[in-house]
Amino acid sequence: MNKQTGFFLILLVSITTAMFCGGCAVPEDLEDIKIQPGGEHSVDPPPERDTTPDKPSVNDGKVVTSVGKSLPPRMSDAQKQKIINETLMNLMRVIVCGNETVELSDGNERTSTGLEKLTSRLAELGFNVIQNDGKLSFNPSESEQNHFRYENKCNLLFLLKGQARQADKFGNFYSFQCKQKMKVLNLTTHQVIALKTFTSRGKRATSQTDAAESAIEKTTGELANYITDEIIRKWEVASLLRVKLRVTDLDTVAMADDIRVGLQKRVGIYYVSLERWDKSSEIGEYEILCRANVQRFLAAYIDEVCKGHVKVKTLSRNFVTAERSKTNIRLID
Repeated sequence: MNKQTGFFLILLVSITTAMFCGGCAVPEDLEDIKIQPGGEHSVDPPPERDTTPDKPSVNDGKVVTSVGKSLPPRMSDAQKQKIINETLMNLMRVIVCGNETVELSDGNERTSTGLEKLTSRLAELGFNVIQNDGKLSFNPSESEQNHFRYENKCNLLFLLKGQARQADKFGNFYSFQCKQKMKVLNLTTHQVIALKTFTSRGKRATSQTDAAESAIEKTTGELANYITDEIIRKWEVASLLRVKLRVTDLDTVAMADDIRVGLQKRVGIYYVSLERWDKSSEIGEYEILCRANVQRFLAAYIDEVCKGHVKVKTLSRNFVTAERSKTNIRLID
């Protein structure tokens, strides 16, 4: 190789090296970077598979314990019991009737779980629940209501209609949903006092029967709280009673009429009628139309009107007996 050829080769290599190095950005402090050699790191083994059976959890997004919102009552049990006693609703005869079915995998079955729950709840609040095996449709006619009231001597009727069916199954756990409709009838006036439909689910269970009963009990409990709240509130405001008042030792018809006029002016009394006054027996009989929560004040009203000369002898739901003292004030047991 001659000198000219060698010169051109050296020049070509220099140009190529310059182009390669010019395209790379080499950090100025490259010499400060130190790489420490070390052995290989071991890789952690994968976690063992959990073979424990899945259990339902309310937080897993698949388990539903209830459908829709609850029906919280506006009054506490203590408030309800107080109003029931004050309005004398505890003396009214109440009967519970219903038709409930459960859809199971082997067919439909009749059940009384809801009726038992409702009966127990009403008794807890102080209602006078009468045991009865009679059947009545959910929408009885007025003639059917009259016949039922006459046969059973009852005032209020709670009607329950419901069906429970499987909602889903999570593993070995069943979930049932219950839809119920409840209605309360005043058999005397044929008035529908309250009506409500509610759907809810109960707790899961490995047994279809247990899951169905849980759904029925939960739904009935929610409805019972709501319905009793409704009827007690309405009864307190609008319930009217016809009360018979019998007063003895009334010397004159003018004295008997003074009692009528005086009671008529009292709050919560809508009218007072002097039905009869007998001169020989000196007995006056009255009919009073008043709010249910006013009857407990009748004794005090009579005492005010007669200025202490008449005292109440007996006081019951629809009958009051009072006796007048001609000489002084006498308390009569």
